[in-house]
Amino acid sequence: MEIYGIDFDITVTRRPTEDPAVEAVTLRSAIAGSDQPLYVLDGYLDIGAPS
Repeated sequence: MEIYGIDFDITVTRRPTEDPAVEAVTLRSAIAGSDQPLYVLDGYLDIGAPS
């Protein structure tokens, strides 16, 4: 992703929770090529009830 001429790497990690309809999600952004995150956002994603 590029913002104001700066390239960023975005990583997304999804993990199961005790509720099969919800996943825990972590988003991390870092300057491209760096392994040090600048921002970390944790949250949950409603993936719907399993079929």
